[in-house]
Amino acid sequence: MIVRKPFAFLIKHFKAIHLFLLTLLVYVCYKYNGIVSFLGNYISTGNGKFDAVNYINYSPIYVILGALIIMIIIYYLMKYKDKPKKLYLFSIVGYLIIIVLFFVLFNYLKTFSNSIINQRSLRLYRDISLMGLIFQYIIIINMAIRGLGFDIKKFNFSKDIQELNIDLTDNEEVELVMGFDTNKTKFRIRRSLREFKYFIRENILFTGLTIIVIVIVSWIGVSKYLDKNKVYKEGEYFGIDFNMSISGSYLTKENSMMKMLSIGNKSLLVVKFKIASDYEDILNPDSFILNIYGKSYSPSNKYCSSLADIGKCYNKIKLTQEEKEYIFIYIVEDDLLDKKMYLKYDYGYLTNKNNSVIKVRLIPSNIDEDKTISKKIGDTLEFDKSILSGSKLKIEEYNTSDNYIINDDITLTARENSTIIRIKSSMGMNLVEKYGILRYTISNIEYTSVLKKIYNDNVYNYYEVNNNIISSSNIKLLLEIRHNNYEYILK
Repeated sequence: MIVRKPFAFLIKHFKAIHLFLLTLLVYVCYKYNGIVSFLGNYISTGNGKFDAVNYINYSPIYVILGALIIMIIIYYLMKYKDKPKKLYLFSIVGYLIIIVLFFVLFNYLKTFSNSIINQRSLRLYRDISLMGLIFQYIIIINMAIRGLGFDIKKFNFSKDIQELNIDLTDNEEVELVMGFDTNKTKFRIRRSLREFKYFIRENILFTGLTIIVIVIVSWIGVSKYLDKNKVYKEGEYFGIDFNMSISGSYLTKENSMMKMLSIGNKSLLVVKFKIASDYEDILNPDSFILNIYGKSYSPSNKYCSSLADIGKCYNKIKLTQEEKEYIFIYIVEDDLLDKKMYLKYDYGYLTNKNNSVIKVRLIPSNIDEDKTISKKIGDTLEFDKSILSGSKLKIEEYNTSDNYIINDDITLTARENSTIIRIKSSMGMNLVEKYGILRYTISNIEYTSVLKKIYNDNVYNYYEVNNNIISSSNIKLLLEIRHNNYEYILK
């Protein structure tokens, strides 16, 4: 078959081809910039979450494929005429990466409206996308220079076209042989590999940057997949239009007075959670499903009053911007308590989509078991695996006296048969006031005294106690929280 070399045509229409290429790239950049702007706006305002799907448009990808074909043809023209070709090679590799970025961003935007928006991941998507946008601006400027015939270096683009040297061989007829020569093919493959090695060595910076971008884009894709299938832990925040975390989960058969409940061979699983929202939403409790070994349970309000010491049951209460704490109660068979437990929040009713589920792994503590923990002054007492999970108490010093001069206007004086104990604490004194008592020993006999708060300032808390504590051989501050006994050894 006889065909004609295209080089003469390409050289004669060099500017027009670049103007057409410029038009394609501007269109791609316009669509891409819309996505970058959307991500930036959401980071700034948090608005427009449900508009994400409007930016999913695959037409720019088809346009890029057309532009790549033109770039590849021009690259071979420049190579054939022994002219600078790095711009086109750079553009080809760069726009292949832009295609990958488009697919990654589209995949992200598809689930944007019904997913938990991680701000760190969102900013990473925005930053990587911004790099792609800057790359496009650079290429568009260069294509505009070539298409408009304005060379910043030479101010004479016509000379560049002349230097492409149109000759008779650029328009001659050549014989196209149909067939397959294995030896020639092997030779070409070896030569291409050799040239590729030379290219890597000569363009080590560009190659390195390209590899870094590919790794980052791949990492984004993997992170997105992991986020979609993530199982949250207790203490981690999640949510759609609210922020929520599971602050603790507990197993019990007893009420707040530590009396057995009539629930047979079942136990109560209590899930305590913190929640806040910018909107006055009302959650649907039935959307929070407990899943154990294939069985599902919905929250029950039957035992809310019996477990009031743990927290207040959530029952269609309006959410506020102030974080508040509530509980869900589930009635579970005892023979399932050793199985893995997951709290699943099904928000499909918000999005009308299946598989819209947030999953939290629960590891409940049995608060019916006796436990004693002791600490000394200066140590931090942590209330893990109790109904006060996450709370801490640290006492740094204490002393006793019948009188304390606070300032010129305030002097504290103990009443008859009493003395004042002054405690310095950096955290948790509200727990002492709610649960604390003093236990002390005199002549091997144990006594207890309640703590009656009489004053506090920014440093110390002052309590009135029985005055025979002064002659005691040891003093302990006790906090009894159901079956958990915590003690601070003061003396």
